[in-house]
Amino acid sequence: MKIVKSTNAGNNWNENIGTHVLSSVYFTDTSSGFAVGMHGKIIQTLNGGTNWEVQISGVTSNLNSVYFANYN
Repeated sequence: MKIVKSTNAGNNWNENIGTHVLSSVYFTDTSSGFAVGMHGKIIQTLNGGTNWEVQISGVTSNLNSVYFANYN
């Protein structure tokens, strides 16, 4: 999975992050989102996907899914 972002209804797409092997992405609102993947990788955005930061998961196993019941 590759994360890309469009700011013009899909006419153009921009790749926003480096190379990560990801399996799931989930946004709790239009700004805050997480993606997870191989080797415990977690990345987070707080600005709608413009920038992504790697988070420490504390595990090395693959993370296959991410979901939050609400923003909190």
